[in-house]
Amino acid sequence: MAEEISQEEKAVREDLIAVLKKHYGIEAADSDIQTLEGGHINYTFRVGNKVFQRINTTVFKKPGELMENFTGVTTYMKQKVEDKGGDPKRECIYVIPTTGGSSYCVSDKGNSWRADNYLGGTREPNPRDLEDIYRVGRGFGKLVSLLDGYPVEGLHETIPHFHDTPKRFHAFKHYIDRDLSRRRIGHKERATAEGKEDSYLNQLIRFYISQEEYCSFITREVEAGRIPQRVTHNDTKFKNVLFDTEDDSIEIPIDYDTVMLGTVLADYGDMIRSLCNPADEEPEDIRDVHLWLESFEAVTRGWLDGTEGKLKPEEILNLHRAPRTLTVECGIRFLGDYINGDTYFKVKNPDDNLLRARSQMRLACDMERKEEQMKEIIQRLALERGFITQEDIDKYEEQQTQSTAQKNKRSSLVPDEDLLGG
Repeated sequence: MAEEISQEEKAVREDLIAVLKKHYGIEAADSDIQTLEGGHINYTFRVGNKVFQRINTTVFKKPGELMENFTGVTTYMKQKVEDKGGDPKRECIYVIPTTGGSSYCVSDKGNSWRADNYLGGTREPNPRDLEDIYRVGRGFGKLVSLLDGYPVEGLHETIPHFHDTPKRFHAFKHYIDRDLSRRRIGHKERATAEGKEDSYLNQLIRFYISQEEYCSFITREVEAGRIPQRVTHNDTKFKNVLFDTEDDSIEIPIDYDTVMLGTVLADYGDMIRSLCNPADEEPEDIRDVHLWLESFEAVTRGWLDGTEGKLKPEEILNLHRAPRTLTVECGIRFLGDYINGDTYFKVKNPDDNLLRARSQMRLACDMERKEEQMKEIIQRLALERGFITQEDIDKYEEQQTQSTAQKNKRSSLVPDEDLLGG
């Protein structure tokens, strides 16, 4: 192989070779295995016309329940595609069972593995091309439409409280208090030695804590019964949509590990976070991080087109608040994992999660500045498509004026320019 791989990945590949032979009847050498990049959680490989993924059981503690969700949702979508006259082999991901008929297997080393079809004749989207960005949005929007009506009572919660932002903040504060990696203490000692009043890490922590009230709004809206719960993807980044190379009308969402009960606000917000920051999560220059409004409009237009009018007005009218919420939520997950010793997200360098948390902070601040512009774009596009009415908008604005939930619309803390990158 052209690139050097880690000892950990070598061990994973050896485990896969054994799994292929024992559970899938495939004889393979290391040279037959292609690593597929792109995720922070699982190891993923291509072998021939199949994709094999080692399920991270530190994150997904019940792989059997994960696979029940995965199999149920992909089977449902396959049927929907067939009913519409589509080609499931080109338009769907589906589970490839073991030789024993199971949806996944456990290796002799105790690792959980699953297989699904490799989609040939596809390409990844270009995150800088506005037409591709539109199509990514449309692909995730189609997912909302295809899964509308799915019997959600049978879904398992594979990661408890995944987008329960108040609980995410509770866990974040717990990591801060425990400081298992002693990184917080280390940062403080370095800051003191350099004659600084406070550490870089503590400034990041204070910024994120200041966002808690505002960013708990999705949970509050669900609990109040104003926002419905649906089957959702929960990992709507641009790399999780593939394009058919022969038919520009086909976009295929992939990676259903986190599919479970949730809200379209969370899926939409995370999609904007992923697609509308041209500097990515680990920027070479933190100053490049910002909300790209042209991308925001393109992906929102595509997403609304894909949903085919299956959204409620209350969902559409709250969309503009979701990107900042999901960006902050992602930031506290990165920063909490850094403080906890990098036990969740894969890292190559000791400060990877710290950089990711800093970039999410800068992005959240820019989203706050542009929130009114986001709202105007969403409402205009939804009005043009007949998904909402002016009466819906007027009613929503009146409710927001009366609501005390807006008192924390602005941040209680503006980060230092040094922290933002100038």
